[in-house]
Amino acid sequence: MCRIAKLVLPFILFVISSLVLAGGPDCHKAEKASNNGHAGKKCTMSAEDCKREIAEAKNRGWLGLKLEKGEDGSLTVLEVIPQSPAEKAGFREGDVLLALNGVTMNEENHEKLYAMKKKSRPGDSVTYSVRRGDRDQSISAVLGTMPADVYTAYASEHMKEHVDAAATN
Repeated sequence: MCRIAKLVLPFILFVISSLVLAGGPDCHKAEKASNNGHAGKKCTMSAEDCKREIAEAKNRGWLGLKLEKGEDGSLTVLEVIPQSPAEKAGFREGDVLLALNGVTMNEENHEKLYAMKKKSRPGDSVTYSVRRGDRDQSISAVLGTMPADVYTAYASEHMKEHVDAAATN
């Protein structure tokens, strides 16, 4: 078991670091309960499929938000990553995301939003509708490249779910 852990841990570290825009359809559904991570949710993809999705996420556009999904399905900003495109655009903790490029952020639009995120690249412009306090406003941002340390941390955290699941089965 120790040998397997030594072989799998570097793989997990690599895969989990792809925070915000990673995951396939099943992984992404599990992700919705938090934001750019999986905060206690279990990914339903195979480790191999998830590894592939996370590797692809390294080349996607990155905003730099950590989100939490509320019981009503709303996505609230928990953290704005310092020096991220989100910080430069003016996102704040507590902002509630309402729409991305005019597409309402709800369960009915999940697949459309996921496809938009999957196609995003560094340098792409996005516009979010957010609720800040009792006012709605638009925030535009230019997506960046996910920093290596953020990517590594995400890949490690996420793939740990797969290792833990394998260890208990």
